[in-house]
Amino acid sequence: MINLTTPILDEDLKEAVTNVNKKDEDGNYLRDEGGKMIKEELRATLYGLCRTAILSSDGDSDPESLETRHDLFRKIQGKDEIDLTKEETELLTKMICEKFDVLFSGQAIKMLRI
Repeated sequence: MINLTTPILDEDLKEAVTNVNKKDEDGNYLRDEGGKMIKEELRATLYGLCRTAILSSDGDSDPESLETRHDLFRKIQGKDEIDLTKEETELLTKMICEKFDVLFSGQAIKMLRI
């Protein structure tokens, strides 16, 4: 089983965080009185790397490839732990390596090998 909640560490070996636009319970972006998006910090996890890599098509318009990405996203969506096939692991590793730098992709590779 792969634990998708495993934190990603930054270069100082602290849990990495990312700033995202905050949403209300209906999914609407929240803005301050001046109209600027309100940001919130989220801790970076293996799930976040996987989600970002899968959903970033980066110009890929091949229907079969997009369908495979969609299926893989649905498999991990909302899960804390998952089992992946060898092919799914290889594809996910490739997508993460294409999207992220060595610091994050290296950690993900080790986590996905479990």
